[in-house]
This record gives sequence, C-alpha cells and structure tokens, in this order.
Amino acid sequence: MQSLLHRGPKGPETNLKECMGVVMGLEKEVRANYADDLKLEWNDLANIMLSDACFLLELLICASKELNQKLKSRLEPSGPGGHVGKKEEVLVDLLKLQNQMPLFILHKLSDQIFFEVVPVETLALNLFGYFPETSFKCFTPDILSQHFLELVNAYISDDGEEGA
Repeated sequence: MQSLLHRGPKGPETNLKECMGVVMGLEKEVRANYADDLKLEWNDLANIMLSDACFLLELLICASKELNQKLKSRLEPSGPGGHVGKKEEVLVDLLKLQNQMPLFILHKLSDQIFFEVVPVETLALNLFGYFPETSFKCFTPDILSQHFLELVNAYISDDGEEGA
C-alpha cells in the first residue's frame, strides 16, 4: 500500500487522503457487489477496501515492467509487489470466490492517483499468465467484469483460440 501511495505526481499523504475520500463515497456500489449483507460498519469496510485495493493495484503495476517504470514508486526500499506477484499461492488466492475485490474500485483509485488510464483488466490477465507483457494488448470483455474471477472467465470464453 505504501509503495502505491508513493507513486504518481502527489505525495503519499495526499494520495491516502484522496483515495480514502473516493472509497468513502462508494458504499452503495461496494455493498451492491456482494450477495451477502456485509455486517461491517462502513468505516471498517472502507478501510479494508482501501487496503486491499491498494495492494492489488500495486501488484498489478509491479507485474508490468513498463508501467512499473513509468509510474515509479518513490518509496525506498520499494515494496514487495514484484516478488509477491510471482507466488502461485497469491495468484490462486486472488481468484478465490470469497476474495473478490470489485474492479471498479481499482479503476477509481488509479484515476485518482495517476490521472490516466491504468489498464486494470489487461494487467490482471498479464499477472495471471494469460498473455505475456511482450504481446500486451488491451482486453475489453464483451461483458463488464466485476472482479478477477469473472474477468478470467470472460477472457477464456471470449476467445477460444487465445483464451485456451
């Protein structure tokens, strides 16, 4: 999270404050993304969403050599995102149904920090090994993916030849 907050043109304190403001304004959308009623107070859930979303966004950026260099973190030493993203158990855990982060949160936070489009879906498919960064292309599924598991399923079913 710290490594992500040290990226972009603003400082980490400003990024944290602004990102928390973004997440705080998303209660209705966040709760609508879960089938079960989440019994957490919104402040607690917003903190979890912010921490998890920053972790995931940092992981996705670190998995892209080009984007990691372009959006370089000023944190020294840099965060462990590059190493964590190579661990199979982490990747498997990110696809478990109970661990699904709404992708719109990642989009909103990246917009807030970087003022530019960070191709979350493309970076996620790259992280999961569906196509290497050398053949990097933007993947836009026909259906709007709500989370990583749905994204991977959309990619696999969207293009039988490449998805295989």
